[in-house]
Amino acid sequence: MTDSPVWLGIDPGLAIIGWAILKELPTGEASLIDYGTIETSKKVPTARRLFEIETDLALDNSRIPTRTHGYGDAFL
Repeated sequence: MTDSPVWLGIDPGLAIIGWAILKELPTGEASLIDYGTIETSKKVPTARRLFEIETDLALDNSRIPTRTHGYGDAFL
């Protein structure tokens, strides 16, 4: 028996980025496992904001529990 697929969904933005981790149920429906946002300050230069977003989306970052849930695919 194989494990159900797990996905990371991302709602892109520069000030607020939404994310959710979903798992496919045996019925084919999606089950929400976890969700949250990444926020950057409008007072910070764009390059710094993009760096913060990249850092927060990194696989080894604890703000998004990717190691816990082990998603296989990511979607924007």
